[in-house]
Amino acid sequence: MPAILYQGVLQTMLVLGVYGLALQFPEHQNEQAIHEDALTMAYVTLGLIQLVHAYNVKSVYQSIFRVGFFNNTLFNWAILLAFILMMVTVIVPGFNQFFHVSQLSLNQWGMVRG
Repeated sequence: MPAILYQGVLQTMLVLGVYGLALQFPEHQNEQAIHEDALTMAYVTLGLIQLVHAYNVKSVYQSIFRVGFFNNTLFNWAILLAFILMMVTVIVPGFNQFFHVSQLSLNQWGMVRG
C-alpha cells in the first residue's frame, strides 16, 4: 500500500510540475492558448508516465531487471501502440483538433521529456 501512495504522489507532482512550467514559461500570449498548451503537456506527461509505470508494475515482488524488459512480446507491442496513438493525437493536425490538444514546440517537448 505505501508503494501505491508514493508512486501516485510522485506521478501527481510530475504532472502538476510540467503543467506549472507550461504556465510559467508560455510559448503564446493568448490565455486560452497558454492553457491549451499546459493541458496538452500534462496529458502527454501523464501518458508517458503511465507507459513507463506499466513496466514498473510487471511484477510486485521482483525488479524489472529480474523480470526482463522484453520477455513479453505482446506487452511490448501494446506499449508501443499506446505510445504511437498518444503521439498521433498530439502531432497529427486533424487528430489534435479532434482531441482538443495543441501542437507542442520543441521547447515544450523538452519540458515534457524531462
